[in-house]
Amino acid sequence: MNLHLRFAQHLEDRITGFRNLSVFLILLLSFNQATAQIALRGTATSAISTSASVTVNKPTGIVVGDLMIANIGNYFDGTQSTATSTGWTLIAANDLSRGRATLLYKVATSADLSVTSYTFDVTGSSSAATGAIIAFANVDRVTPFDVTAASSWTTIQATTINTIPSITTVTANAAVVVFGNCTRITSSTNTNFNSWSLTNPTLTELYDVGHNAVTNSVAVGAAWGFRTTTGSTGNGGFTCTPNTNPRTMGGIMLALRPCIAPVANAGTALAAICRGGTSAALGGSVSGSATGGTWSDGGVGGSFSPNATTLNATYTPPAAYSGTVTLTLTTSGGSCGTATSSKSLTVTSPNSATISYAGNPFCRSVSTAQSVTLTGTTGGTYSASPAGLSITEA
Repeated sequence: MNLHLRFAQHLEDRITGFRNLSVFLILLLSFNQATAQIALRGTATSAISTSASVTVNKPTGIVVGDLMIANIGNYFDGTQSTATSTGWTLIAANDLSRGRATLLYKVATSADLSVTSYTFDVTGSSSAATGAIIAFANVDRVTPFDVTAASSWTTIQATTINTIPSITTVTANAAVVVFGNCTRITSSTNTNFNSWSLTNPTLTELYDVGHNAVTNSVAVGAAWGFRTTTGSTGNGGFTCTPNTNPRTMGGIMLALRPCIAPVANAGTALAAICRGGTSAALGGSVSGSATGGTWSDGGVGGSFSPNATTLNATYTPPAAYSGTVTLTLTTSGGSCGTATSSKSLTVTSPNSATISYAGNPFCRSVSTAQSVTLTGTTGGTYSASPAGLSITEA
């Protein structure tokens, strides 16, 4: 009986150990999937117009993969049209009082790097239009919205709105952004919106853009915060101070998903090789959101076998090369840019030795020591063949 109990207890301890190990491995894998912190790229840009289009400058510092969101409003007493701009995707559009609120987004491509501004066409014959663009870095390029974006604005005929529907984030550190759009008001340049509110997170204003006190004009605004853990935001809201008549205004909330940072690991240090040789297997690896990687040698001109995209490739420098090569592994794929990791490979010249002496050939009668000149790799010992010639270091 005691033996049985001891065995059962030992087995339970082993099972508990495996459970703890499983939990540890799960936690370890979770930590390896580190998210990048979403950040603003530059500052919001904005513009106003008195026509059926508005041109807004691109935020400074845009790089490929950044997410841009445009908030566009117009004033016109008649049938409304949704604002459009080439390459931008509609999130939501709704009629307000004699105007229309439109929210669009664009993931920056290489073509956007040379663009200076974007023109948004609004309802024809509009007498006022206001637009703003805000850009975010480190947003997931494949799934930028953590929760499916709302397809319509929440509208209300009031000065204050507090019924923008709550969303439940599914990724930690998601950025939550609330947008406001008021038409047919006499807006100031930058004091139209206040009292931005959510249960979680607390909001900080991103921009507040009016039409410079033009009657029946448009104001747009936005605020944001980070939901550090997953869960409900609670309903969103804000106050549009000039909307005292009041006119119908709109609000909408989005959650942006942070991308998973790629990780590159160039592997362990390499042993030196002789000129003309080939390295050991490089042993590179990638993780995070990366799906592959590419090796490079900083322009030395060597080759990777079987190819540069094999993480465990070998490397052969040019035949005549000696010195130190920096081998760099750069990640590919994923949703959050690239990462790099490097290590060095020393390529040494082979040992060489040459001796020369005057008076060649020597006669048998020469009995005094003759000077010998050694060139090549330092160090080593002297020997002669056939035996009988004595060579010693002076």
